[in-house]
Amino acid sequence: MKEYDVKHKLCTITAGVDKSYSKQIRSVPLEEILEHLGQGHIAVVLIDWNVVYQQMCTDRIKCLPSVSCVRNCVNIYQGHFIIACGYSKKDKLIFYHNPATGTSSRDGSSMPMKIFEVARKSYGTDEDILFIFKNHTV
Repeated sequence: MKEYDVKHKLCTITAGVDKSYSKQIRSVPLEEILEHLGQGHIAVVLIDWNVVYQQMCTDRIKCLPSVSCVRNCVNIYQGHFIIACGYSKKDKLIFYHNPATGTSSRDGSSMPMKIFEVARKSYGTDEDILFIFKNHTV
């Protein structure tokens, strides 16, 4: 990020092995994320995709059993990065871009804030979040 002069802030609850990374070791409250997004910035967030996937299966009444569904409905951690890019407080939704599928908030990618909170705080994520600023002020 520094090489490309991208202003950013990394937060995590784990110090990690490489001490050369500049990071804040702390848990980030949802309100801070919403404030960041509300200013037009984005955040790269590590989540447990199975938490999100399980919710999608629950929301689909006609979810057909498949190897994929069974694998994802078992409590196995599946780390996945998403780009949080907006929110709706009224509807209690986080809008995001999913790099794995190429879908974005313009395509209707959103998840309930409650699911977002569980997914980003799941064991294995270390609550890793990379705040990216659209301008050069941090």
